[in-house]
Amino acid sequence: MSTTEKKSCFIIMPFGDTINHTSQYWTNHFENFLKKFIEDKFPNLKVSRSEPLGGSILDRIVYDVTQSDLVVADITDYNPNVIWELGVRNSFRHGTITIAQKGTELPFDLKDMGTLSYDFGDHPYSVEINEFFEKFENAIKDCLENPLRTDSPILDAIPRGIFFELVKRQEILRKISALIIECNDNIQTINDAINLASTNQGIRNGEKKGEVVVFTSRARFPALEFLMVNQYLTEDEQFYRETSRCLHEIIRINDQFVSWEFAPINTEAWLIKYLPGTVQQFEHYIEIVKNVQKRLLTLV
Repeated sequence: MSTTEKKSCFIIMPFGDTINHTSQYWTNHFENFLKKFIEDKFPNLKVSRSEPLGGSILDRIVYDVTQSDLVVADITDYNPNVIWELGVRNSFRHGTITIAQKGTELPFDLKDMGTLSYDFGDHPYSVEINEFFEKFENAIKDCLENPLRTDSPILDAIPRGIFFELVKRQEILRKISALIIECNDNIQTINDAINLASTNQGIRNGEKKGEVVVFTSRARFPALEFLMVNQYLTEDEQFYRETSRCLHEIIRINDQFVSWEFAPINTEAWLIKYLPGTVQQFEHYIEIVKNVQKRLLTLV
């Protein structure tokens, strides 16, 4: 079997010092115990773990924890990061084996997970460690042969559809927040343009002192455009008409900002006349979006 056909096995374990073990111990534990045993017994598995690399590795860990075909979690010393990663895994899929060094006191919420105990007192020839290896091998085989067999207390307790609905709702709420921020930023940009246009007119009329300034800012619309294209909110046609009007208004205003440099007098007159109405339009739209946000928050 080629490397590209191999299934993934991710090891959740510490990579730094813990209560009873050093980082070197955990490296040796991974390289010479877990990785070696699993890949020797199951050549079709590629075994990996998170590494203490520079920068944020959280995205990579979450991806490995949720996407790997098999996950083995060593909860020895009850490391907080290990428990967190195990919780993430159990929230998304089955195919997880928990192990711990003999004598590890398991918290009540992990006692029912069938944790396998190993003991290195006489490793690798003791009866106890050989029994562990046999159970460990059988557990891996069972996970690979029965990937849909339940072993997650979270997915057992919460129907998968409900759980993913909660995740989806949180994602939508984040998109709404980005939309509201974008609209407020555009209101600020528009008000800045009105003030500058008024100041420039006053300078030209001799009412104010100073130099005429060219406006270089632009209104932004990626969140508005994303909402129109994907329509991720289950709102009525009127809501999307309001969204479309705001989007087209921003595009029209940006066109005026571009022409400001080449036709400043006419452009400034237009901006002063029409932009206050645009501010009101966006303030009204923000209230509509906030009402949608409130409804979703009451369902969380």
